[in-house]
Amino acid sequence: MTGFPILRLPETVREQVLSCMDLVQLVTFSLASSKTKNAVKSLGINALKSDVYLCEQRISMTTHFLDTVTVTLRFVVHLVPDQNVRLRNTATINCIRITSNSTSDHYSWWNPELGMKEMVNHVNDIFGCVNTCEVQFRDREEEFDTKILRDTLPEGTGLFISRLCEGVFTQKILEHFLSSSRRVTLQCESLTDIQHVAIQNLDVLRLRSQQIPMTLDDFLVCNASYICTGRQTLSSKEINRFLKHWITGSNPRLKYINFGMENPDVTLILKNIPYQSVPEEVERALDKNITTYSWRSTYRYFHQTMTGGWDIRNKDGTNATVTAVQRNVELVVWD
Repeated sequence: MTGFPILRLPETVREQVLSCMDLVQLVTFSLASSKTKNAVKSLGINALKSDVYLCEQRISMTTHFLDTVTVTLRFVVHLVPDQNVRLRNTATINCIRITSNSTSDHYSWWNPELGMKEMVNHVNDIFGCVNTCEVQFRDREEEFDTKILRDTLPEGTGLFISRLCEGVFTQKILEHFLSSSRRVTLQCESLTDIQHVAIQNLDVLRLRSQQIPMTLDDFLVCNASYICTGRQTLSSKEINRFLKHWITGSNPRLKYINFGMENPDVTLILKNIPYQSVPEEVERALDKNITTYSWRSTYRYFHQTMTGGWDIRNKDGTNATVTAVQRNVELVVWD
């Protein structure tokens, strides 16, 4: 049986043929060779992000596109028939199944040649989301060997620990993943040493739990570039002290921080700080990390720009803007 010579078609015709395929067909086609992979990649179909989920003894990867379209890879990992081995080993994948919520098509590979790391890298590459991959732990206890899992995921994968994870499991996740993660989201309800996380040179630190106390001192030693909180953490007086420390040179890597607050006292926040008021009609674009990871990324408050605020400057001449909007006090540091 002779196959259809897609790769021999003129480029424009080939792109038209490929554009008629759904996402499951595109992924399957891209796995045939390096040429088919490049052909799919050249379509420029960029995903918003990808997440690897560990939940209820299952492991899957979901790639998110516009209009809530998703492509999901489910990795089947059988337990070794050995009573001494309790955890699942993600270095050995028994089956990979691909589905999408936009089509009824699906495909399965039994005993696949590609491992989990290669498959995750492949999908992230063809859909342009290499730097947005995140592993999300949503099990109460350890089901998959976390050390082996770390080695079977792409380098630089972000980390999300949910409120379901118990204290001992949370500590083990941090032990194996924190040093290799650039983006960390903490939703867990038991963490004994937040400063150990805060002092890491993270790109993004998101705090989404009411149970993790963050003091002013914790924020002042934080080395993350983007610090996103979803609750009230400091008082207006403490935020004023944080801004004064930033002006004198603390948090040199900081690009963005927000503090949740119902009724911020702007007068107290800016007390004894030189500032320049910015008119409300002045609109400035925010970088992608802010619009992706802060409160601004939620469907209700999706803002890619900021208006107004109060401009301040630190001792090195770096400019920043303080805003109070949607129950949040923000500091945006400009390059």
